[in-house]
Amino acid sequence: MAKISTLTSTGKNRKLYVKKYTYDFAVDTGAQGTYEGASTDLIPQGAEIVGLFVHEVTTLTSGGAATIAVDLECGTTDVAILAATAYNSAPFASAGGYVASVANQSNILTADGYFRMTVATADLTAGKINFYISYIY
Repeated sequence: MAKISTLTSTGKNRKLYVKKYTYDFAVDTGAQGTYEGASTDLIPQGAEIVGLFVHEVTTLTSGGAATIAVDLECGTTDVAILAATAYNSAPFASAGGYVASVANQSNILTADGYFRMTVATADLTAGKINFYISYIY
């Protein structure tokens, strides 16, 4: 976790953190399904999700109309971060660009959460993406 700044909220000193998760076709394959971050690499209960930044390092490709969704698995509750989005649409439309995107801002986690990326509709055939999830804790 990288400390970016210090914030004061409701009488508590809270900080802004960013977690980086990487999907790499060369390592993870691109089959339809769910790709999970390590269960030990958690965003803590009580954290407030404030954003998602996507860096497409290598252009994504698909033999069909693949979609990508991002969420956090928090016990029995999933917190949607990015709804299912076509692999060739924003924020995945151009390699090298950072795009701020978040489906649901100001989500406060009710349990520790870990990263999940879901590929659906068709397989990915190439690409590498860094996802940066920012949260206040």
